[in-house]
Amino acid sequence: MAQIPRAIETLSRIKEPWEHLAPVARVDMRPGLLTLQLSCEALAQALDCLPDQINPTALMIKTPLGMRRRGVELKLHLGDAPLDDLSTD
Repeated sequence: MAQIPRAIETLSRIKEPWEHLAPVARVDMRPGLLTLQLSCEALAQALDCLPDQINPTALMIKTPLGMRRRGVELKLHLGDAPLDDLSTD
């Protein structure tokens, strides 16, 4: 647990927006679910640690996803947004 504050400090030094995306290996969106797969090697490099120090089960993040169309616009609701009032029509 002592490594978490160091990891937070390391990540807070990232200045360029594209650097925040470097550990992302894949993103899948489907109705009701967003799945984010992180690259162990890229995350280890970003955190300045060895890949075997990262829990591999924590590299996949799944969260509810709602989508609402408004004209040509598509609004995404991530996390605990109530999905029942969001539609894809």
